[in-house]
Formats: sequence, structure tokens, C-alpha cells
Amino acid sequence: MYLVAFKSTQQGLLAEKRLKKIKREYKIIPTPRDVDTSCSVSILTDDKDMSWIGGAEAKIYLKNEAGKWEER
Repeated sequence: MYLVAFKSTQQGLLAEKRLKKIKREYKIIPTPRDVDTSCSVSILTDDKDMSWIGGAEAKIYLKNEAGKWEER
């Protein structure tokens, strides 16, 4: 599972539109507190292809063995 955190809510919502358009599975969630970002919206997805992010300023995270999100 990948967590994609955005610099702004606007960028997160634009990414969501792209995901809907290309019919990928995802879930919008509040950004976890242990993730360093300035936006409160994140996207969870199992999709390894992150081309839908486009030019958005985003960070991609994976959960480590301890259950904490680590930047990829």
C-alpha cells in the first residue's frame, strides 16, 4: 500500500480527478500525523504506477515493519 501526500489540498484533489478518469482504485484519507507534508489530504493506493501524480508536488510513502510511514 502506498500513501501519496501532497503539498496542497488543490494538488491532491487534482490527482483524485486524474485517478477517477483513468479508473484506478484509491482511497482519500486524512494525512497521518507522522508524515511530513503541508496538506491534510492524502491518497492510498496499491497501484505502483504513479504517473497520475503528474507535476504535483507529492511525496510517496510505504509502511515499514514497525507500522510507520517512510518516504520512498
